[in-house]
Amino acid sequence: VTGRGRRVEYLVSAAGRDSMPGLLLVHGHGGNARHLMRMAMRIAPRGYTVMLASMPGYGLSEGEPDWAGPATVQALGAALDKLAATPGVDPKRVGAWGISRGAGAVALLSQKRADLRAAVVESGTYDLWAVYRAATDAARRDLIVKTAGKDSAAWRARPAALAAGRPTALLVLHGEKDDLTPVQQARGFAESMKAQGSAVESRYFPNARHNLPPGETMRAALEFLASRLSR
Repeated sequence: VTGRGRRVEYLVSAAGRDSMPGLLLVHGHGGNARHLMRMAMRIAPRGYTVMLASMPGYGLSEGEPDWAGPATVQALGAALDKLAATPGVDPKRVGAWGISRGAGAVALLSQKRADLRAAVVESGTYDLWAVYRAATDAARRDLIVKTAGKDSAAWRARPAALAAGRPTALLVLHGEKDDLTPVQQARGFAESMKAQGSAVESRYFPNARHNLPPGETMRAALEFLASRLSR
């Protein structure tokens, strides 16, 4: 699929039935769509057509990584359009699940797209300034600047906590000991969206760092998606 004139890699794991919900699944830094194939194969039998999309600069997607910036959100929007038009998918029941850097992009996408009925964001960046200030590793700070740029307007365009618009329904999953994306900025994002009228649920894992317990995370996400994407 093409977004902003650049190719976006995607894979589809079909539910095998008609009029089923669609789910856009987005990886984190260092991954790509193909890395989530096993995860998609666990979700699809639950009655979802799952689309895996590689963010720009990852996998076979063209462009450069931009830390959940405009190019990434545009690319995921093109993938979402493709998912909604996929045979067997009910376009009125489409959700998204983003992990780590992909969670920040999904959060922004959910604020722009009213047709996205539910979004799960896992270990995401919602306040780039807070994440940058909390970084104790100089290499991580350099990576943020390299991918987000040095312009303050570009930084303001990335944090979902500062963006206009609100998700229809949102599930925030985060580890309380996350040393890459501090839990405080996740809590602040969840509360700000709730104050704006979004249907927000959250779960914070007391002993988890950036990588959350897979079994508990999967159960929480699937329960939320089922409640929001049922007929």
